[in-house]
Amino acid sequence: MTTPQLPARPDLAQLKKQAKDLLQSARDRQPAALARFRALPAFAGKSDTELAATAFALHNAQSAVARELGFASWNALRERIEELTLDRQAAITQFTRGSVEQRLGRAERVLALYPDLVAADFHAALAFGEVAAVARRLAADPTLATRRGGPMNWEPLFYVAHSRWGTRNSAGLIEVARLLLAHGASPNASYAWSDNAAEQVSVLWAASCQARHLELARVLLEAGAKPDDGESVYHAAENGDTAMLDLLAAHGAQADGGDGNKRWQNTPLYFILGHYAGLGHDAAVRRGVAWLLAHGADPNRVCYPEKSAETPLHAAARHWDVPMIELLAQHGANLRAKRKDGRTAYVLAAMHGRTDIVAWLRDHDGDSDLSPAERFLAACMRGDRAKVDAMLRGEPRFAELTRDPGAQKLFFEVAGRTDTAALETMLACGFDPAATDDLGATPLHWAAFTGNLAGAKVLIAHGAPLDVRDRTHKSLLLGWADYAAANLPHPQGDYVGVVRALLAAGAALPTPEALESWASEELIALVLEAARQRSA
Repeated sequence: MTTPQLPARPDLAQLKKQAKDLLQSARDRQPAALARFRALPAFAGKSDTELAATAFALHNAQSAVARELGFASWNALRERIEELTLDRQAAITQFTRGSVEQRLGRAERVLALYPDLVAADFHAALAFGEVAAVARRLAADPTLATRRGGPMNWEPLFYVAHSRWGTRNSAGLIEVARLLLAHGASPNASYAWSDNAAEQVSVLWAASCQARHLELARVLLEAGAKPDDGESVYHAAENGDTAMLDLLAAHGAQADGGDGNKRWQNTPLYFILGHYAGLGHDAAVRRGVAWLLAHGADPNRVCYPEKSAETPLHAAARHWDVPMIELLAQHGANLRAKRKDGRTAYVLAAMHGRTDIVAWLRDHDGDSDLSPAERFLAACMRGDRAKVDAMLRGEPRFAELTRDPGAQKLFFEVAGRTDTAALETMLACGFDPAATDDLGATPLHWAAFTGNLAGAKVLIAHGAPLDVRDRTHKSLLLGWADYAAANLPHPQGDYVGVVRALLAAGAALPTPEALESWASEELIALVLEAARQRSA
């Protein structure tokens, strides 16, 4: 898998010098140097005069050098050189991590350099599905089947369940899973996905919702995996994976999650309606919601009874649209159901600026009165600055709502909206850009997560902090942008633009270790270039 244009003995330091020399030549307006920048999309259509007037940066020169060598970016070139110079143990680690994370391309390239590593290393063999190597190791030491280890410090079955090689080596992975199970591996193995030991995810969840390996999930279920593990049903519904949902149901999974959701105090239906609107895969989520309702999910099930006592309809009224409200109503949702605080879906829709849902509920006898405070917040969410200012003049105490936790949740929501009218209105009347939510995330985290460049610029201009890590994932703003870009991209999200804006404003950079788990090559390249510039 070598690139033809790459030198036989690539030297990253030498290539860096070439990029610096190119930059200097371009700044000296040498025609041959300027012409080399036309390989970059941003400069492809520029005339000689325009190129001569361009203030090139080092990352432009590095990108030009990378493209001349056949790489899409400098980071891709750097990564390839690193791969070519890996020692054997590092190669094994990179292969195994790439196989169980979303970096199968890197795993493939490392395997091409070291084709025997899957036979030589136990955890690499697990991740690839190398049956003979695993069988040989288990025959020598059966206790390996349950012993934590490898680069992720997982039980062996998790390397199989998380493997992204399922589309190419499904049979091997299934056979390896059976070998492990026969040697005592538990089909209900789990690990903590956060610092909280109680936050456990199962091996079934890894196979069914991360790798989305239907036949491997079937093997685990037939071996006794609990289908109601509190994760698999709602993530399969989130993915719109009806085949996986059918499999889980055939083994006893309940549409409302059964006992597996007791610790969450919610249901798959409630959770996905509350968290997955507008994130780029609404069609899949709608398909999952339809499956849940068709298989007995209760649209009137009260969730978080001691906190909010909401139903799925309340969540949908905040985050979705009229077709979703109609679907819930068709399955018996009570349009006048009240939360613990007495608010109905109608009130919540009004407070969240969902004017279409407000109109539908009014037409279907689902309307109710709003309190003065609720009307004030509804005006904020509509971005009605004149109405908000008038209400504040009439009742200055409305300003106290800017510190109310419930009202702040609305503030976090508008941070992800491309229309910044509501965001600017709320900032103007005193909402704090440094406030944090239950996850420890700021509004700017959510702007980064949704790729909302306009909202990010507004928050940066109002002094939003640039170095905050959320409490749950311990991730910086830039990390939120990368994760969402790779996993939950908003259809209108401009993640490159957001990252550029954050870097320009001085956002804290992730550690090299954290950067290893990033998925977007383009975003990685931007961060690495910023790191180089800041260290220069």
